[in-house]
Amino acid sequence: MKPKVKQFTRTSGSVGTVVTIAGTAFARATRVQLNGVNSAFTVNSYTKITATVPPGATTGLITVVTACGKGNSKSVFTVT
Repeated sequence: MKPKVKQFTRTSGSVGTVVTIAGTAFARATRVQLNGVNSAFTVNSYTKITATVPPGATTGLITVVTACGKGNSKSVFTVT
């Protein structure tokens, strides 16, 4: 099943900010990206990931990638 990003808490932050991402089909996530920049992340459960805003990130969508595809947020995360 393709991952779906439903929402995330903390809608803005600087490099190093931890963002909690909620959705579905996260169990086998291989990448989390912020506007195309790879982020360090932890899969907490099938429906929750925590990710850190990486250096070089810019304001944009949050993407979760698995072997089944990728899911993008509908709203943007603002890098401050």
